Amino acid sequence: MEPWGLSEPKFLALYLTALPVALSWASAVRSTLWRPNQPADSRPLDLLELAFLAGGVRRVAEVLVARQLDAGAMRLAAGVLVPVPPPTTATGVDELVARAVPTHGRPLARVLAEVGRSPAVDALGARLVRAGYAVDPHAVGRARAVAVLPLLLLAAVGLVRWCTGLVSGEPIDWDTGLVGLTLLAAVWVRRRRPPTRTAAGDRVLRAARRAVWEPTTDDGTPLAGFDPAVVRVAGPAGVVALDGLAAHPDHPRDPSGDGSGTAGWPPGWWRGDSVTGSNSHGVV
Repeated sequence: MEPWGLSEPKFLALYLTALPVALSWASAVRSTLWRPNQPADSRPLDLLELAFLAGGVRRVAEVLVARQLDAGAMRLAAGVLVPVPPPTTATGVDELVARAVPTHGRPLARVLAEVGRSPAVDALGARLVRAGYAVDPHAVGRARAVAVLPLLLLAAVGLVRWCTGLVSGEPIDWDTGLVGLTLLAAVWVRRRRPPTRTAAGDRVLRAARRAVWEPTTDDGTPLAGFDPAVVRVAGPAGVVALDGLAAHPDHPRDPSGDGSGTAGWPPGWWRGDSVTGSNSHGVV
C-alpha cells in the first residue's frame, strides 16, 4: 500500500515543487531587510555615518584615528599610536582617541577596539537604522528564523515520509537524498551572511566612492542622504572612511596584523553582535 495514498513519483514531484517555493520565501524575507518599508531620511550623512556604512564600528574608529594623524596630534610607528607633544585638545567623538592613547603610546589594534566599543560610536549605527540606511541587527535574527521555517517544515514532512517508507519496506533512497538536501539548504539559509545596509545605504555608499575615486563621472544629480563635499573636504580621512586605515598615507604597508584595511564588516557589527559579513542580497 502506498504511504499517504501517494505514489513515490507523485510525492517526489510535490516535494521538488515545494523546495524552490521554500527557498523563494527565504529570499523574499531577506529582501524585507534590504528594502525596509520606511523611506530613507533625506538629510546628508556625515563622514562618520558614511564610515559606519562602509565598515561598521571599526571603520568609525579608523576615521577618528585618521583625524588625529591628519591634525598632527598622533603619529603611527610600528603599529603603535603615539601622541605628539604638545598635547592638543580634542572635542566631541574625536576625544575618544585622545583618551584611549596614553603618553607612552598604545598598539593601534587596541585603540581601535576600545574606541569601537564606545556608546557614542554604537549610537551611529542606531541612527542609521532609524534613518533607513542600515539593517537592524535585531531584525536579522527574527528574519533568519522566519526565513528558515518553511524549509524545516518541509524537511519534517520528508522525514516522516522516510520513516513511513522504512517501516513499510518502500524504497527510501530518493526520500533520504531530498531530506538531506533540504536540511543542507536550511543550514545555508540560517548561516547566510545578512545584508548590513539597505538599498538606500548601498546607493549612498556607491555615490561616496564615485565622489572620491571617479569625480569626473559625477553628473551633478543630487542624491538624498549624500553630499559629495563631505568626503572631498575630509582629505585622507575621507578615503579612510571608504577604504580603511590602510589607505591613509601615514599608515605603513605592514600594519602589524591589526587588519585595519580589511574590506567588509568587522566582527561585531555593533558591540557584542555576531552580525558580520558583506552586503550580498541572496537568501538570508
